[in-house]
Amino acid sequence: MDILYTKKDFLDIFSTMGIDEGMVVLVQADLTGFNEILSGSQAIIEALQELVKEDGCIICPTFSLSCLDPACYEQNDYTYESWNMIRDNMLGYDPKLTSCDLYADFADQFLKNENVRRTNHPVYSFAFWGTYDEKCLEQPLNFPISFSRVFREFVDRRACNILIGEKIENSLLWPAMAKTMNQGILTIKRAIINQGRGKQLKNFLNLEVDQERMEEYKKMCYIQSSEYSRKAIHFLSLDTSEESI
Repeated sequence: MDILYTKKDFLDIFSTMGIDEGMVVLVQADLTGFNEILSGSQAIIEALQELVKEDGCIICPTFSLSCLDPACYEQNDYTYESWNMIRDNMLGYDPKLTSCDLYADFADQFLKNENVRRTNHPVYSFAFWGTYDEKCLEQPLNFPISFSRVFREFVDRRACNILIGEKIENSLLWPAMAKTMNQGILTIKRAIINQGRGKQLKNFLNLEVDQERMEEYKKMCYIQSSEYSRKAIHFLSLDTSEESI
């Protein structure tokens, strides 16, 4: 018999993990390979909204790696000679129009929900729902993932990172921690931004996590993991004690 998941199932899952009213939740959801989720990504979104309520906050990465300059592609299938043609024909980042290409199904659905706002970073944007400091939306071009801006709500409020079908090693808390501790691997990226009447190429600095530091970062967090439909759901909190959740 097929296993079907409903919004109620996710309400139970998240409640058991300790998510409740007023919490800040950073959610990374790769639903590839999950068995049938009735109503898809929206079921998960509404379950989180019902639990944290409007005085809580949901943060979702809405990354648009497609806006990177072709020189920055990790796997480049294009010849050097075609790069200028690609640059000329890319539309550039627009917070209302640019689709997401990381956790795409979940992120694009999240953006459709009422009162969701998206930051302006051309590659590493985030979307917010609920109650949060407006400064979270003022995401700098350089070092876009940090506790000083986009994750500032993690500093003073009860907060967690939920990873659905995603590895703990890919938590977006790690680059923010690397920035705080002046660690990580410094890289230079370039993105194409839509400026209304034209496009601009913008260079920016970014930190990639040093994998040798990963175990050190994990020890600074409380981590809880469960398995559903042979796919893992992880709960990460910067508080290291279970009682504080």
